[in-house]
Amino acid sequence: MVVYNILIVGSGGREHCIAKNLLRTHNGDEKINLLCFGAHNNPGLSELCVKMYVGNNKDSLNCFLSELDEVLYPTMAIIGPEAYINDGYTELLELKDISVIAPDRDYAQIETSKIFARNYISSLGLDMFQPKYKYFNSNSLDLSTEYAYKELNGNFVVKNDGLAGGKGVKISQEHI
Repeated sequence: MVVYNILIVGSGGREHCIAKNLLRTHNGDEKINLLCFGAHNNPGLSELCVKMYVGNNKDSLNCFLSELDEVLYPTMAIIGPEAYINDGYTELLELKDISVIAPDRDYAQIETSKIFARNYISSLGLDMFQPKYKYFNSNSLDLSTEYAYKELNGNFVVKNDGLAGGKGVKISQEHI
């Protein structure tokens, strides 16, 4: 019998869904041991895992991994939340010889940085697929306001560069 020890990093609904589907799709000649590391306890996910560890930084993850014996030590990890990817968890796990299903921090910038994504799209000559946009920093409120109302006729969206947990978009005439 082949045994797979799979670490799921993250403890939200997405990771719960991943865990359920991993356990549902294996065949009878395989055993899957799920381990989970996340910022909070998810009782549904915890039921599916042989071990659940609540922690919120790389030191906590190192502590969890050091507690596992060779029988349960993961050979593969799946990282769900972008914040963990942005914080370098992929690189940390790869240094520990754990294969990771997630991009490294550099490749993740397409998701974690609006500026990187826009510049990358432009570098590929695909500007025709981008909305009209301009970057401003917090010191240029007057310039950004003038641009938004004169160039965009008051129809605009404001996004922070970086992760905002799905809460970073402000839409004109609704939030602003």
